[in-house]
Amino acid sequence: MNSVTEILFARRPIFKYQAPAICEVNFSTSTFPVIILNPIEPLASPTGLELGGGGTSRFHLSWNRYPGALCYNVYKAVDELDPFGAYSLIAECITDNFIDLDDFGPGCYRITSVTPEGESPFSDPECIDPIPGPPDVTTEPASAITDSAAQLNGTVDPNGSDADVRFEWGLTTGYGNLTPVVDIGVAPTAFSALINGLIAATTYHFRALAAGPGGNAIGDDLQFTTANIIPPPAADIKVVELLDTLHDLAENGAIAGDSVSEAGFWVPGVGTTMVGSFGGGNGGTGWGINDSLDFYGATSVPAAFGTTPIYYNGALVDLGDGLNPGVAYSPNAAGIAPVKWNTGGGSQGKIYDPDTATLTDMGQLFGTVLNTVPGNVGNVVDNYNRKTINSANQVAVTCIDSPFQAYACRWEAGVFTDFSPFSGVKDAYAVSVDEAGNLLLTTQSAGLQRGYVNATDIGGPVDHDIRPQAMSKTGGIVCGWQELGGSFLPFRWDIVGGYTLIDLTAIGAAGAFPEDCNSHGDIVGQDFNGQGFLHRSGVTYNLTNIVTALFPLSGWTSILDASLVNDNRQIAGIGIHNGVATAYLLTLPAGSETP
Repeated sequence: MNSVTEILFARRPIFKYQAPAICEVNFSTSTFPVIILNPIEPLASPTGLELGGGGTSRFHLSWNRYPGALCYNVYKAVDELDPFGAYSLIAECITDNFIDLDDFGPGCYRITSVTPEGESPFSDPECIDPIPGPPDVTTEPASAITDSAAQLNGTVDPNGSDADVRFEWGLTTGYGNLTPVVDIGVAPTAFSALINGLIAATTYHFRALAAGPGGNAIGDDLQFTTANIIPPPAADIKVVELLDTLHDLAENGAIAGDSVSEAGFWVPGVGTTMVGSFGGGNGGTGWGINDSLDFYGATSVPAAFGTTPIYYNGALVDLGDGLNPGVAYSPNAAGIAPVKWNTGGGSQGKIYDPDTATLTDMGQLFGTVLNTVPGNVGNVVDNYNRKTINSANQVAVTCIDSPFQAYACRWEAGVFTDFSPFSGVKDAYAVSVDEAGNLLLTTQSAGLQRGYVNATDIGGPVDHDIRPQAMSKTGGIVCGWQELGGSFLPFRWDIVGGYTLIDLTAIGAAGAFPEDCNSHGDIVGQDFNGQGFLHRSGVTYNLTNIVTALFPLSGWTSILDASLVNDNRQIAGIGIHNGVATAYLLTLPAGSETP
């Protein structure tokens, strides 16, 4: 039976109550228990120790004959686990001194003797525990998948008995590999095992196994595919033509942005595509792009219509209806993007799916809020349109009702979850949502701004404005700055390390504005000296110094700003190239925490 047979359990003792001296319990050589009771006094030697039915019955009850007994009554406990509770009669006036218990099952039993003088008192009880059923085990999807490792996951309900668990895995459903056995006890729980030494870009099969006193259990077969090995890009700094304002950076280095006249996007090795003239306008904003080059934004059209969302994937699509212009924001990896329609009486959030060409209305919070805006209203956080949708299509949404109270919400499949930390009057704005569904939000109360992740205050001095600007896709890292009386000091927050200020001593700056952070904890922005900075592994670097040292003949003489960073640790911003302010994409040397 495959490798499940390698998970073996010695038979555990199953008697939960040891009888006093007047009762004896014996086992036959077939391992099935025989319960012997003496209702009044023990005789010299117990009799009737053979299994009834020639060994075919699971167990039976036998006892020493009672002097003068005409017959015997057999009782079973109403609660099979309570030997001293209520009993019910299951067999009346048995003339022999044993009874087959197959029809009655495990539990606690007592007998009485029926004599010419009447029925004797109860014997002491004898019990046999219920035979447990096998555990219930479920194979869960693998996680933490890399090119050479993965975490296998499962859940198990031991059904009240100790259970051991493990996984088997391999390239086929023949598996061939086993993880170590783990004793998880008696309570339902999740369990996992890390496997290493895998082949990149390869599909593996696995399933969860469990074993207990009541038998073995096998979970369903699941599969996962290891990541492909993609060599890190070589260190360089590229000119990003035509764009002078950058809004989004994909993992492959593609950039969405705009110039003074048009929206557009730039792709490494391809160049810049300007799309702002769509709809008869001559301007626009490129808000978002993903690795598939799904490009979203807004373009200027005749004044009566304001701006109209656009989607670009080799063609341009007008997401407006001519009456309700708006803005399309940064998409997720599948190309699905949040959209804001300006309805004249307010704003309405929508979701656009390019594969089905459908625009879905988000609805209204509590059925009463008038405006829904992906991200926040734009006056609280600079990068308010980025990372507002994750791969699960959860959207960070700010909802505003008619008295202009703001609610920070996460929207998913038509359902709003309100994370606003106040009761009564609300003034909370959604900033972004990470891949785990955590919502970054900011609040304004009594003239001060605070930052939260879900319901957790990220900290900072209570008399300062705390201005969170961005959250990483994974890892729960937040960056921003605290402000008081013209002092702007950058901070980093994560769930483990909490709130810490970023040390600017190494770059000689009195303050700084963080603008973005990635899942590695890299933070980028602009310092008070008008220079781009990188904070990595607790150290703050001046990007001008790094670029001029790494690329002395490149024509770059200053890095003025670092506004975007992706999880491949590429940085985008504005610098001086050959004497002209120019957008750049910077790739630092791989394999080192020190740039």
